Amino acid sequence: MNDEVTKKRFSLKGWWWNLPLALIGLIGVLDAMGRFAPAGLPACDSANARDTLTKAFDNSQFARNLGLSAIQIGTAKETGGATEKQTRCTAAVSMNNAQTVVVDYTMALKDDGQYMLTFHVRP
Repeated sequence: MNDEVTKKRFSLKGWWWNLPLALIGLIGVLDAMGRFAPAGLPACDSANARDTLTKAFDNSQFARNLGLSAIQIGTAKETGGATEKQTRCTAAVSMNNAQTVVVDYTMALKDDGQYMLTFHVRP
């Protein structure tokens, strides 16, 4: 019996096609993470927009003076008139006093790629 161990030499032959596939995969992952997507406005019902609205509501003079805070943001909808630089939305905000108010808010894109959210509570 021949117990000779053969070592397989590493060869790049046949592996050259893996590099383009790896690059395509990396670009796909980075794109999914938003690395190549242009900075822009989030959708009205996105987690980012909801979080920003909650923080803006809780930190507003209106809420602080009355001891209110947002507990839950209901279904948010775009109210029309959206452009690349501005989106108008509306949402129901459930507050810590068991009441729900309708809030109209606008997200406006700033020059630095971030956005500013302004809102008003409907009477």
